[in-house]
Amino acid sequence: MPAHRRAVAAALVAVAALLAGGCGAAHHAVKHRRAASTTAVVCLPGVPPAVGGVLDVSANQISAKRSEGSNGMPQCTFLTRAGGVRVSVIVNVDDGPQVEFRLARKVTEASQIFGTPPPGWQAPIGLYGLGPSASWFPMLNQLMATNGSDIMTVSISWPGAKRAAMIKLARAAVGPYMKEGRRPGPKAIVDYP
Repeated sequence: MPAHRRAVAAALVAVAALLAGGCGAAHHAVKHRRAASTTAVVCLPGVPPAVGGVLDVSANQISAKRSEGSNGMPQCTFLTRAGGVRVSVIVNVDDGPQVEFRLARKVTEASQIFGTPPPGWQAPIGLYGLGPSASWFPMLNQLMATNGSDIMTVSISWPGAKRAAMIKLARAAVGPYMKEGRRPGPKAIVDYP
């Protein structure tokens, strides 16, 4: 076999090995994600009273249903009626690796806009007291925060509510996850009591 054909064959073998290694790593990551998502605490009993306090409804009027989010992680949907409208609070618990880094990156990417911003565009709003990089994403009506072990994404659907009321509701919903969820090490959270 000529030298140039051997070089091409060697290159193809190397690319195939890299692709196979990458696929194996991807398969391992998916396997880890599925395993992790089945063990995460999702529907915490402290959420209905906290949400009910904001909505002025009894905790027993709030249903909770576990499901899987579009990110493959477990989530809990809390539903009730308040003020004549249906209110939904969905808490997604992502227990993948590097939660602080991934949340900070999400906030940074959502804040970046190149060129003229589209009409109505709003950057994430930083929230104090919920750990590093906790933010409200006004374009999505979502709060994202981390307790050092998980990233909690709280999605609010509350027709007619103002932003401040939705943020208050999301804070109430995420509070039990910050307090009762898996505890991080002492230096993972510096600004949550």
